[in-house]
Amino acid sequence: MRIRENLGSLVAASSRTTPSPVIKPQIGKVYGVITTENTPTKDLFDKSGGWGGVGTIFYLDYDQAKDIDTADLTKCKIAKPFHASNQNYPLIGELVHLIDSPAPTSQTNNTSIQKYYTGTINIWNNNQQNSPSAGDLGKTFSEKSDIRNLLSFEGDRIYQGRKGNGIRFGSTVTKYSDISEWSKFGNNGDPITILVNGYVTTNTGSLYPNIEEINKELSSIYLTSTQKIPLLPSKNDILNPITQPLLPNNYIFPQVIINSDRVTLNSKKDEVMIFAKTNVEINTLINLNYYLTVID
Repeated sequence: MRIRENLGSLVAASSRTTPSPVIKPQIGKVYGVITTENTPTKDLFDKSGGWGGVGTIFYLDYDQAKDIDTADLTKCKIAKPFHASNQNYPLIGELVHLIDSPAPTSQTNNTSIQKYYTGTINIWNNNQQNSPSAGDLGKTFSEKSDIRNLLSFEGDRIYQGRKGNGIRFGSTVTKYSDISEWSKFGNNGDPITILVNGYVTTNTGSLYPNIEEINKELSSIYLTSTQKIPLLPSKNDILNPITQPLLPNNYIFPQVIINSDRVTLNSKKDEVMIFAKTNVEINTLINLNYYLTVID
């Protein structure tokens, strides 16, 4: 690799260059969010554009609002969500980044702009809430002590809700097989996708992140490639002696696991079809209500 020489003069010249002015970011503190016809109020809902204004926030500039927990929304400034496809609206009290961008009227007036917010500032690095103040977070939202971030491994992409639900686009990480249930078999980088609704936090006195545990989660879907998932079936005492199927916790090939207290498959108009290369294994008491169709 060629390395450029005489860098001393270049560095010296750059040090004499007049620095560019620092642009201070625009930050607002949220006092209201349009989510329904009556949240915060019907008048504000209509003022913000009705259903076309959902996601609109009422805010004050943070420098003036640091110590203000509540504010008159009619005197607040407004900003629209910057992203149309990502409904990730802030809670009351959270801070947001603001930018100036073209308003709808810019089609006829190219100087017309309005405020947009791009996202919540991650003050506490917490997926549940990031308000710096101790005030109310909303009309219906309540913070829970057992919500934790998910533990992330290198290369993971994780999307989390505020209430113990999320999706992990991850992979086998053999170095951490002691804490990652899906990394005890397979090779580094083997893909896995995990969707969970209801992580279980056993130690609410610690901020240690959550890690998926299939037998503890309220509901979950696992899409695997080579991983062994230690699912404990609710009933496994009778196995087909002819086909001798492997239980899910011994299977090392791609599989989809749906796990919850109840699993419902409902076809509104047509059949429910189950196809299997070998057998369909059903291990439970069976009650079949059926109509017999006679084909001539």
